[in-house]
Amino acid sequence: IPLGAGEALDAGEPLEILPAELRTTVGETIRIVNEDDRGHNVGPWFVGANETLNQEFTSPGSFEGVCTVHPSGQLILEVTEA
Repeated sequence: IPLGAGEALDAGEPLEILPAELRTTVGETIRIVNEDDRGHNVGPWFVGANETLNQEFTSPGSFEGVCTVHPSGQLILEVTEA
């Protein structure tokens, strides 16, 4: 998430930083780097200002949540067996 993302959203500019649907497999880790000066919801996670989230997946499943950096306002993550 780049610096200035929050300001762009405040100005009504749609951000397409990542797709609305992501797929990964068990054993993989996703990394969300937030370089913005404010926190953002990315699916089921909150990533604070200037923080990095690393999430490893140990079992399959579907995760959904609000995404403040996608025009749809949501993110769906599907985790499948490798």
